[in-house]
Amino acid sequence: MNIHFIGIGGISMSALAEICINKKYNVSGSDMHGSELTEKLASQGAKIFIGHAKENISDDIDIVVYTAAIHPDNPELIEAKNKNKLTINRAAFLGQLMREYKNSIAVSGTHGKTTTTSMLSTIFEHAELDPTILVGGNLKSIGGNVKIGHSDHFITEACEYVDSFLNFNPKIAIVLNIEEDHLDYFSGIDEIKASFNKFGKLLPKNGYFIINGDDENTKDILYDVKATIVKYGTNPSNDAVISNIEFDENGYGMFNLSFNGKDLGRFELSVPGIHNIYNASAAILASYVS
Repeated sequence: MNIHFIGIGGISMSALAEICINKKYNVSGSDMHGSELTEKLASQGAKIFIGHAKENISDDIDIVVYTAAIHPDNPELIEAKNKNKLTINRAAFLGQLMREYKNSIAVSGTHGKTTTTSMLSTIFEHAELDPTILVGGNLKSIGGNVKIGHSDHFITEACEYVDSFLNFNPKIAIVLNIEEDHLDYFSGIDEIKASFNKFGKLLPKNGYFIINGDDENTKDILYDVKATIVKYGTNPSNDAVISNIEFDENGYGMFNLSFNGKDLGRFELSVPGIHNIYNASAAILASYVS
């Protein structure tokens, strides 16, 4: 199969392209500028075009993947449609890839997605579970923004912008927090919460919806969710309770975490702030129920 990525140099698109190369697909793609990411893909066998042009869409291309940033008047997108090529946006394409993994984990929320995805990935790596990882930044332990694993575990960020995460197929989903954001697309907080509720409804009955129970907005996203709901936070009413919080001279957190009354242990972080205690708790819980 021949797959062409419009905007292949983006952090998420380059990761998808690398996964496809690993799956032995023929990959091509275009971007306005070259970068370390496009050079890396070229070294792996991808055909890279600098600049967008209709000539980049050859007759043998089967699928054209594009991002939300690609405008309808993009010459490659127009040419793909003129040639009746299958066109699919990045989120939908990622959602199809997720179907190939039994344990797919999607990390969502207004803030902290990259950090929490990195924490979760590090846990899985140290446990030698060999996950496939897509992260929205460069993670030192995997040497970049993507790691191709050979197991049934798949870890990715999930962004609510333009409802893109509604294309995903996770078994476990994390919601770190919900705030007013992306107001060029959403009308306000109520529409944002409705989108997160739809995200939760994607989960299967044997899945887990891990949410920040201390966040005021998350209580409104649980309607008709079939998966097991796991609320975490410092409030004792949560399913998973963060307690005995302390900080060292660098602001690095230490805390205990219990789940359904069972003590999971005391944890020490090498990053500062209370927000990272919440991020780490979400990553620990997703690992625990996997």
